[in-house]
Formats: sequence, C-alpha cells, structure tokens
Amino acid sequence: INAEYMGSRRLSSASLPGSRRFSRRVQPFTDMEWHSRYRGTVLLCPSIELPTGISAMLVACSAIVSCVAPELQVVDVEDSGPMYLDPNLVLAAERDPFPGGGVRARTGRELLKAQRDISSSFASLTFPYILFHGDKDTTCPLGGSQRMYNSTSSADSEFVIVPDMLHELLRDRGHEVVLDRILVWLSVRC
Repeated sequence: INAEYMGSRRLSSASLPGSRRFSRRVQPFTDMEWHSRYRGTVLLCPSIELPTGISAMLVACSAIVSCVAPELQVVDVEDSGPMYLDPNLVLAAERDPFPGGGVRARTGRELLKAQRDISSSFASLTFPYILFHGDKDTTCPLGGSQRMYNSTSSADSEFVIVPDMLHELLRDRGHEVVLDRILVWLSVRC
C-alpha cells in the first residue's frame, strides 16, 4: 500500500496480501527507483515460508489444481492455529457470521509464487525496512522473516521479534508497542 507520511512515500505489508503486494513492488524496480520513490518499508509477519503441515504433494500440484479448481479450499485456516490472544477478538472471530474459511487453490498458488519471488530477491533488497514478527505466530512462520533479515543487503534494516504475540500485530493485545515502534521508525526516515 503506497501512502503518504510527512511528505514521503513508504510501503507497508502484512501477511499474505502484503507479501503479494510486496513481491509485485520488488520485481519491477531497480535500487535507484526504490530509493527515489520510497523512504522505507514496514513488514508485518510476512508470508515467506509455508506453515508446517502443508502437504508437499499439494505444493507440487498447486499449478494444476489452481487452474482446474481455483475455488477449491485446499488448506483450512484453523489448522494454522489461533490468530488472536485477546479473548474479545477470539470471541468476535468465533461469532463472525462470515468467517474467512480456508485458503483456496488459486490463492494458495499466488502465495507460493509470492514467496518464491520474495525469497529470490533477498540479496538485491537494499532499501530501508523494518520487519516485525510475533514470536508465537503459527500462521506465517517466524523462520521466513529471520531468513529474509539475514539475507538482504540493506544497510538500514531492523528485525523486531514481538514477544508473546501471534499474527495480528496491529489488532491484538499489545499492538500499541508495535504501532509506537513503527511511528518512531517512520519519523526518522520520512
């Protein structure tokens, strides 16, 4: 998402949709273009690796399944574990008449492509970024974020492992700490 903050542009990204957006932004720009257009990137629990329990056979067949049955639910979201620690958010999710359901074949295929694109571009990433990940996140494995941070070439990067948080860093209890850290990071760069 491109947004204005104190006259500068930055890209924010969260989870699967953010990873897809991020991978689309990374591919077409050279370093010079990134530095002239953006002041930095904020990443929240990016989807860089698959959670445990995803079938290797399903991954291998993903291209075919996504073409033949794009709407087929291939992964149950509940299998990845809880999304919230806040009991009020857990209750609201349980009462939601329109739950998110599972991951459909086409979405799963796009996720795999985004993960591949992002992972293949780690070494060329030199723009400033801050990466947050909850240490108890079961939706997007922490290892993917750690691998990204260790592999990029950026001289201005930070990796913040948020203790005792799951996947929803901007909604769950303790989100104020994450928001404060984002604002400080942006104010220094923008």
